[in-house]
Amino acid sequence: MINRISEIEEVVSEELVPEGKKDNVVLFPKAKKDCPPLTLEEVYQKFDAIREAERDTVIENTMVSIFELLADDNYDFTHRDDINKDMAFTIEAIRSMLYKYDGKSHPFQKAAENLFVEDAEGDLHFIPDIAEQSGILPIPNELMAIVPNPVIVEITDNNNEEGC
Repeated sequence: MINRISEIEEVVSEELVPEGKKDNVVLFPKAKKDCPPLTLEEVYQKFDAIREAERDTVIENTMVSIFELLADDNYDFTHRDDINKDMAFTIEAIRSMLYKYDGKSHPFQKAAENLFVEDAEGDLHFIPDIAEQSGILPIPNELMAIVPNPVIVEITDNNNEEGC
């Protein structure tokens, strides 16, 4: 977080140095009257609020890009209401990645740890694939706390005997 604060300080000082002034001169804004300086905790709170807004923007832009790419490949979800939960799941998964990047926790991080396993070669496998091969239930107990009433659907092969 300290690196991010120093980045913010650099941007602020660049914006405050008027054209033609020396690069080593930093002009500080005038303090507002009747306004005490921010405490360190208040600075961190403001920074967290700015970072949260930034994450929301990144998520929105990412989802727009994902849907544009899907539409380019003939998967147009423009008028599909039946994907709302899938979309919400994707949004929270992206949010979880951004939280992890910022050193914050998110419930999906634990879910991801429980839903994927790494094999000897370092490849990740989704647990339901492994559960199907080994015959175990695909939803771990830790995930049951997050998803209290999961719906387990068995996927079957709908092909008839002629292979149609």
